[in-house]
Amino acid sequence: MVVDQNFPRVKKYFLLVIFFLLFTSKGYSNNYKFTKIIKLNEPWGSSFINNDEIIITEKSGKIKIVNVVSKEVTEIKHNLNFLEVGQGGLLDIIYQDNTLWISYSENRGDSKTSTSIAKAQLNKQELNFKNAVKNLNLTIGRDINSRWNFIDKIDTTIQIFNYKELARNTLSDNTNIKNQYYNIQLSKQDIKLTLAPFYPIISINSGASFNESTYDIGNLSSTIDNTGENINYFANFSINFRIFDGGKLYRNLRSVKIQKQIFELELEKIKKEVLYQLSINNDKYNSRINAYSLNQKAFKIAEENFKLATEKKNRGVINSFMLRDIEIAYITSGINAQQSAYNLMESKLSLLKISGNITRDFNMLKND
Repeated sequence: MVVDQNFPRVKKYFLLVIFFLLFTSKGYSNNYKFTKIIKLNEPWGSSFINNDEIIITEKSGKIKIVNVVSKEVTEIKHNLNFLEVGQGGLLDIIYQDNTLWISYSENRGDSKTSTSIAKAQLNKQELNFKNAVKNLNLTIGRDINSRWNFIDKIDTTIQIFNYKELARNTLSDNTNIKNQYYNIQLSKQDIKLTLAPFYPIISINSGASFNESTYDIGNLSSTIDNTGENINYFANFSINFRIFDGGKLYRNLRSVKIQKQIFELELEKIKKEVLYQLSINNDKYNSRINAYSLNQKAFKIAEENFKLATEKKNRGVINSFMLRDIEIAYITSGINAQQSAYNLMESKLSLLKISGNITRDFNMLKND
């Protein structure tokens, strides 16, 4: 029997490598801490849409988009003729360039299936619209699934707001400001409770005791009263002072007062930040009013020029190339007018939202 002289050395190195892999793999695994985001029903395939959203298939037949940051889940409707049986159902999914590729068990009838692949365009606009409606319902305090009838016309009613009134409404309705105000009130109560041990403790108690005794006097009991009664009254009054406790109460009081000052500073900070955002939105709204007015005037002028150019073209004064240039200017002016109208409405809604007037106006309409 021939024995390789290098075998013991190789065996030793081999054991060292195994030892190293076991301990290093355990060390790396301890560095990961996973957090549950949502609960799914038999998830199968997944693909990232962007940095925050991932699209997931459930074998039972649902396609969902999950926002890993907000944990919001949106279900995608589809028309796939699938059959869930055994390992079959909706399978892998891939997203690339706004296109979805999905494999699934296609229902061939009589419990027969075949693995098929389908593709579709992901319509994010519809999803964004649904999410916008949900956010609207949350803002005004309605059921999240409430439906609305929207019109195509953009509301371009120009409303001039009083900035002082907007600032007053903003400060009175802002949730963060209210919460900070409640924190200040609670800290005031904490100060009162912390000051309580500094005051003297006065104790007053009083009472009375009644005793009745019977004496054994033998044969004289028939001629002499052998009972006795005794009533004792008492009253106690005490005052207790805390003279020294090592400065513990003063430290607690100082800590509570500092916390109250922190809350007050944070309240002022929040007020300034909110008013700063209000000022920006108010200035933007006013500037977009002017932009909207100018674009509307420019559109009317472009429309009139296009009408005149059309008449000149019909009379043979200008050629079709010149008419085409004027028509392009007219279309561009119309696009700018519509964009300015949208910007005006967006700024108005932002201003109403930050000042709380959206919910206030809705509640007034609901009460009426």
